[in-house]
Amino acid sequence: AMIQLHDPHANFSDSNDPSTIRLASAVQSILELIYAICATSYDLIYLDHASSFCWFVAGATIIRFLKAKICLKEEAEAARLTQELNVVKFVLGNLGDRTMIGLRQIKLLEELYEDEINSNLDRST
Repeated sequence: AMIQLHDPHANFSDSNDPSTIRLASAVQSILELIYAICATSYDLIYLDHASSFCWFVAGATIIRFLKAKICLKEEAEAARLTQELNVVKFVLGNLGDRTMIGLRQIKLLEELYEDEINSNLDRST
């Protein structure tokens, strides 16, 4: 909910923007939950589908942060965000091994990445 509320107001290029700070905090909280669940032997298939939606929204927000960091030429932050995006895709992939939801959400994240990052890189070269 925090991501949905603050996303329209965030200035991803300004790390002091209140909405950006809240988005970063929400994404970090979701990532901590992903790390915690991946550290268990819990079968992801038993989670409610709202979990995968939260992971997807966090991934989409990470892509928006990544785009801003690439534009600002902050390579270390861009590398960290890329790793975090890979974690989200990994957990969605584990879910996607047995459900279509995880696979579809990975595809949507890849399309968003293509639109936001790769098209942005093409324009800058």
